[in-house]
Amino acid sequence: ELKEFLEPISKELGARRAWVSIIEATATSMWPICSVCIFGSVPLGISLPTASIDVVVTGVSASTASRQRQLLNSLAERLLAGGHVSRLSLEDGWRSLFLRVQHRKTGLWTNIWLNHEEGLSGSRFMQESLSHFPALAPLLLFLKVLLEERDLLDAARGGIGSFPLFCLVLSFLQHDASVLDPMLHCATSLGVLLLRFFWKHGLSFDYGTSAISVLAGGKIVDRKEKGWTAPSSATKGRTVLWLESPISPDANLAANARKMGLIRAAFAQAYHALGTCMVSGICVGVSLLYPLLLDGRHAAIEGREKLISKQPRPYPKDEDDATSSEEEEEDEPDEKRRKLLSSKEEKALLAEAVARALANRERDAPLPDPTEAEEVDDSHLLPSPKAEYAEDHPAEALMTRLNLVAQSESDAQEPYERGLPADGEATEDHWDSSPRVTLNFSGR
Repeated sequence: ELKEFLEPISKELGARRAWVSIIEATATSMWPICSVCIFGSVPLGISLPTASIDVVVTGVSASTASRQRQLLNSLAERLLAGGHVSRLSLEDGWRSLFLRVQHRKTGLWTNIWLNHEEGLSGSRFMQESLSHFPALAPLLLFLKVLLEERDLLDAARGGIGSFPLFCLVLSFLQHDASVLDPMLHCATSLGVLLLRFFWKHGLSFDYGTSAISVLAGGKIVDRKEKGWTAPSSATKGRTVLWLESPISPDANLAANARKMGLIRAAFAQAYHALGTCMVSGICVGVSLLYPLLLDGRHAAIEGREKLISKQPRPYPKDEDDATSSEEEEEDEPDEKRRKLLSSKEEKALLAEAVARALANRERDAPLPDPTEAEEVDDSHLLPSPKAEYAEDHPAEALMTRLNLVAQSESDAQEPYERGLPADGEATEDHWDSSPRVTLNFSGR
């Protein structure tokens, strides 16, 4: 049921095809001999509705990283000129640069790669594995939702990426007992497989010395056999997953999964939660998965039907475009604009209040003239704790007297305390007619 709920509807499929067609038309207008295709989880049906579309442009001469950056920047400028993009960024992917863009009309995100042969090979590997293990797709989709709700699925933020998670689930199924025994396979449900997965990678798997390989039927090897030595000082004390890439066996797919300790803890907590319900026989909701493991209020589930939405312009081209763009957007300003307006209003009110307070202060008790500092009568003031020092330093003596004048007049305003009248209520007349300013001079 969860798999069916996450499958894209016809509106989403049409929006994806239209957006990819725009990218293809833009790329072919720049490089006529190139070809554009989709790869990864989206065409295989194992992606979340909010997942980015991975697109690769092949047949383009880009042998160096600087050349790739130049070509991707040119593609970004062409998409911006056509008014198709709301936001974009050039990011460092796994062994390659890619352009991350958001479609303005639908809000769909897309990752555009150049000559990404490893991505195409990985997509073919996933397709072949899905045909051998039917339970792989539903298990993978549930785990994606579980980690997405805990902010552990984004590789850019230290989570585990889609392809490493795919290989992790594949490795589990390759070693599960139900694969070797046909009778046991018929009696094993998806729930049992999920509970076993949580047990293995949440509690029993040795992350400290073991490495995972999914090639040739899959195996668990010692890290030293792969030449992957003990973790460096930067990773010492953290849970590190060593996952051999099926495309480049010398690479660790999970090298950027810095939150592997949190992912492991999420698997362990899920195992204990399911195990407690099964032993006690008490189920909180209609399912063991919801609300025990999944939160229906999360955007991955609650916002399922609100994925296609129009996005604002990246920037207005001129004043006319700016006016029309504002009319197209919602009438209510966004949060950043509200904060900016609020900040300007507060500054204006504060400046007006300070000016009014200074005017009243000058009218009631004008500040002494520094040229007449020696004639100031300070007999009614408190004695200065540094009188002897002040005699030799007339400038600082003046600062001290000014400070004491302000302090004395402030004390004379009793019963006002902290700007409030004696009865505890601050009336409009109080704030308008009784402003007080305390002058503090540091002497520097």
